[in-house]
Amino acid sequence: MSRRLLLSALALALFALPSGAGDMFKSGPQPGESIAGSFSPLNISGKFGKKVEGGEVSPGRHHCLVCDYELKPVVLVFAREPKDDKLLMDLLKLIDQAVEADKTVTKSLNSFVVFLSPFAIDSVFEASVPDDKKLKDPSKLIELAIERKGLYLRLDQRAAQLKNVIVTCYPGDGPTGYKINPKAEITVITYVNFKVQANFTFEENQITQQSLGEIMKAVHALTGKKAEEKPK
Repeated sequence: MSRRLLLSALALALFALPSGAGDMFKSGPQPGESIAGSFSPLNISGKFGKKVEGGEVSPGRHHCLVCDYELKPVVLVFAREPKDDKLLMDLLKLIDQAVEADKTVTKSLNSFVVFLSPFAIDSVFEASVPDDKKLKDPSKLIELAIERKGLYLRLDQRAAQLKNVIVTCYPGDGPTGYKINPKAEITVITYVNFKVQANFTFEENQITQQSLGEIMKAVHALTGKKAEEKPK
């Protein structure tokens, strides 16, 4: 085939691709970049999560886990609530197992998941919103309170299935600077010394069983341990 015909064929092939097919879908800081810094999600579980003592319920606190983990290896997951969260929970359970297993190896691996939701707005986040953008309609405030209560309940149920992965939540598209793609349903970031090692991003319903294996290879690369195959 002549050079001219080859170039023509390539041009036709590219023209036939659907719009955006050649673009990489990105969300969050990429490998080699530094993570965007501290932020304080509401901790649902863990040391700063909800506690029940003497029949009294103490709500979770806003706390920066990035600050707590400092230079240690971390698996950070940003997720919007999928309609079917089986694969997401399978992934979190695998990460949970990896953190547990690392307790007898490097004792340094940590992980937390940040559920992004418009219902995660509470008085702490509301205080940072400009007055002209604050929600003031009483009926809307009641609706938000009901939705927020439902969100916390669902996150409590997810947290009950995890021992080592801390469950948190944050409003909107996440903390400033992290650049979480609004179309990303799940963004997984592994980092150490605040430097991103791997990034896995999935649009709605795009994560697969095979994806879990690829993510876990990156997770175990942080500690050098072989990945487990199935969530318990």
